Amino acid sequence: MIPRNVHVCTSPRFGGGLGVVLFISTFLLLASARPASAYLAGDTATIVSGYTNAFYFTSGTNGYFRNTQTSGSSTYFWQMANEIESVIDAYEWTTNTAYLGMITNLLNGFIKDNGANWSNNGYNDDDLWAVMAFARGGAVTGKTNYCNIAKSNFDMVYARGWDTNLGGGIYWLYPNNASKNACVNGPGAIAASLLYQIYSDTNYWNKATNIYYWERAVLYNSGTGRIYDNINTNGNVDQTPTTYNQGTFNGYLSSLTLGQLANGGSGTETGLLILGGGTNHLDVSGSGTVVTIGKFLSGSAAGQVVGTLTVSNLGMALQGGDVFQLFNQAAGGFSTVNLPALIAGNVWQNNVAVDGSIRVVSTNAPSLAIGMVANQLTLSWPSDHTGWQVQMQTNNLATGLGTNWLDVASTAATNQMTMPVSTGNGSVFFRLVYP
Repeated sequence: MIPRNVHVCTSPRFGGGLGVVLFISTFLLLASARPASAYLAGDTATIVSGYTNAFYFTSGTNGYFRNTQTSGSSTYFWQMANEIESVIDAYEWTTNTAYLGMITNLLNGFIKDNGANWSNNGYNDDDLWAVMAFARGGAVTGKTNYCNIAKSNFDMVYARGWDTNLGGGIYWLYPNNASKNACVNGPGAIAASLLYQIYSDTNYWNKATNIYYWERAVLYNSGTGRIYDNINTNGNVDQTPTTYNQGTFNGYLSSLTLGQLANGGSGTETGLLILGGGTNHLDVSGSGTVVTIGKFLSGSAAGQVVGTLTVSNLGMALQGGDVFQLFNQAAGGFSTVNLPALIAGNVWQNNVAVDGSIRVVSTNAPSLAIGMVANQLTLSWPSDHTGWQVQMQTNNLATGLGTNWLDVASTAATNQMTMPVSTGNGSVFFRLVYP
């Protein structure tokens, strides 16, 4: 699962006032709404708390989000499903167990409002958003009844929505069946992948990949990375791109990689695919912090990323000590990695092929602090110089300083080292070097 952005959306499809939905999304793209500052992991609790205080309410063991701050009614079907997912995202980001009770209450509230069988809602995308919420909610709370509801409703949507017309794909609106849209097939692929991971039933894995490969063949433009909106039954493609269609296609690619590996595959797809065709783009912002961008590589998938990786800075000038964890492990398949320009006195340390990260390192001459406790010598240097290498040499007193410098293992990954002092050494010298 890739870093969260915060989106506040309104839906005009249903009357009775516009409902507000908070998404803490899993999109790989980190486009900050505040270009002068970073969105940090700690902001998750603040955002969810503010949103909860304004909109969340309970009735017994049932939880809801209000349609508006002054309304006593809850949000509509698909809006509630996405709000539930936002709380699940918050739990996964923070591991705060208080969210588990909230997730349970919200799922109960959804059932109270909409029942456990959603066949009366002809919008297949609505149903699949709810399938995702119930599958994820059941998984994190350990309550299998929610997973079973997700399973039965996915089966219902797939049975009435998928056919071989237009080569496959799920219809958007039943029983109209006038078009097959990205907004239903992206969530459908994710939902099927989640059910495969929960039930280990390869039928869901096959459905997930069939939906994905259909959408990729029919609605994906490999030249621009765009996901088109829909194809109607006459074969006409509406080429309108939207953020949520890009997002669900990209989100499924994370599930595809995990599913391939669990299913014995190689995990050759990556979530970068839709962000730039032949060139894979990642946008970053933030300073003075460690920012996790994406965590969608697993197992052998790390060796399968290909092409050019281009990273752009959307925020303030970066400085020494900034770390961007682009992937959760080594991603050594890129032929070229392009990194944004830095202000004077800083350089990039590209560890994408080592541990999936990039780091800004200060090249200004640092101070090397020395401390001694008992017979333990401690050397430390500024954290924005992490990436510098400690070297040492040991000589007899008559020789003094020579040229026989040796790297001290693992010191390039930290800003402190401790070692015992041996009285048998004549003279020992240390220095910091970069690179």
